[in-house]
Amino acid sequence: MRDPDTDHLLMPYNGLGDITLPKRYAVFYRREGNFATIVKLVDYVFLGHIAAEDLEDAFCRMQGENWSPMGEARQTIFAHGIHHTSMSVGDILYDMDTTEHHLVLGCGFEAVQPLDD
Repeated sequence: MRDPDTDHLLMPYNGLGDITLPKRYAVFYRREGNFATIVKLVDYVFLGHIAAEDLEDAFCRMQGENWSPMGEARQTIFAHGIHHTSMSVGDILYDMDTTEHHLVLGCGFEAVQPLDD
């Protein structure tokens, strides 16, 4: 499902927008087949915003069983060239407070400065 005003994907699971959580992140999933070492925003799809305690909590909330437990997001994700519902290596969390992009690694996160093109 898409937001008619912004044309962004909408996350179907209400728990992602818990306003009592201290941090806000924008969620970007890497398009399939784009695994270059240089991070370019054009290689990503913006999924929406998430509230979480920290990066680890945001990562856990973006696992498929948490934000799309019944496969609600599958059709939308596939339509945008993404084939993974769960956040994984190569995806990005953008911290709305610090304006930093964090690349998901095999273990942890790395602050990155993505290119616009």
